[in-house]
Amino acid sequence: MTVGDMIARTRALNQGRYSDAQLMEWLSQADARIYEEVLCTHTGGDTSWSPYESMEDELLVPMPFGELYRHFLDARIYLAGGETNRYNNAAALYNTALLEYKKWYNRTHGWREQTNITF
Repeated sequence: MTVGDMIARTRALNQGRYSDAQLMEWLSQADARIYEEVLCTHTGGDTSWSPYESMEDELLVPMPFGELYRHFLDARIYLAGGETNRYNNAAALYNTALLEYKKWYNRTHGWREQTNITF
């Protein structure tokens, strides 16, 4: 799934006043965390992340777990708009989806000890 695909899905369900550039920045923040906390724990790789620059860039998390991005964007939109209750609901959905992805990734890619993972 690409950055553009997820932005289009988010816009279809949550019309907002935030630009594509802002949504892309938020997706970059989500994937920077996933890259550092999930992927690098298995590869021992560099923890530097390059933000997305194109709507054609591929997001890190595959479907069906990729829906976590929609919940993340919803949460950011609601937080920026001061909608606390909606933010809390979207953040809870995101955290649940992220946890499911982490569990799947660990099961399918083996586990390397990492003590600073936060959920």
